[in-house]
Amino acid sequence: MSKRLKLTVRKGRNEEREIKVQISKEQYDKLLGKSPLYSKQIKQVNQKDIYYDREDLYLTNLNRGLRVRFKGNTPELLEFKSLFYNPYTQNNNPWFIEEIAFPFPLEVNNLEKLFSLLVRLNLLSPIEVTYYSFEPSHFPRIEQILLNLNLKPMIVVSKKRVGYEDGKVRYLFDYIEGLGYFLEIESEGEDPLKILNRLQIEDYRIVRNGYNDMLATKIVGYVPNEEKQKKFKENPSWNILPTEKELVAEMLSCYR
Repeated sequence: MSKRLKLTVRKGRNEEREIKVQISKEQYDKLLGKSPLYSKQIKQVNQKDIYYDREDLYLTNLNRGLRVRFKGNTPELLEFKSLFYNPYTQNNNPWFIEEIAFPFPLEVNNLEKLFSLLVRLNLLSPIEVTYYSFEPSHFPRIEQILLNLNLKPMIVVSKKRVGYEDGKVRYLFDYIEGLGYFLEIESEGEDPLKILNRLQIEDYRIVRNGYNDMLATKIVGYVPNEEKQKKFKENPSWNILPTEKELVAEMLSCYR
């Protein structure tokens, strides 16, 4: 079935006030023991994120992520994230995170958007799109499409998360299999670092990488985050593909 596709799709945000730190198990248990500090428990879940990529880590090395999120054993949604750099931002955060979510089962409009995304990423040609039928699709079909494009399950993030909120602040306590214990603070107002300091944690390490990026360091061909940061400083648009220049220019005025 031939179908004309839109060339761009987006849902993004350009500013986050959050901080993520790695802490010891002792500090993790101690902070969870102080849960009355937080006014409302918002979630306690076991999650598994499977990141699909080529064996050469094409997407990961471009600061992209294409993952399937599971709640228990049930695939909930396919998510795409992309990180761009805006050196001319008016705020203190030069990073722009683009996010697109495709809940399962994918309805026809979301399947169209997914194909548009794959074309944009040079993983699928517009002609190849015409070979696919446009119909509501559950996870098995979507996974087969990804596998046909040589996108394999390359990174698995197994997470146990407990979340609390206190007004405009969220505290996310994570245990990541193979990595350890983490605390993420998200704030709509106050500087998260100030909130962190009030917790009086004895020892912590600020983490600027995603869990998938941290796990990818064990895979041959992974480009270290430090090298990617250097690339951004030398050429802020290095990870913008020719097929998405107009889209990024729309999201970030500095590239118009």
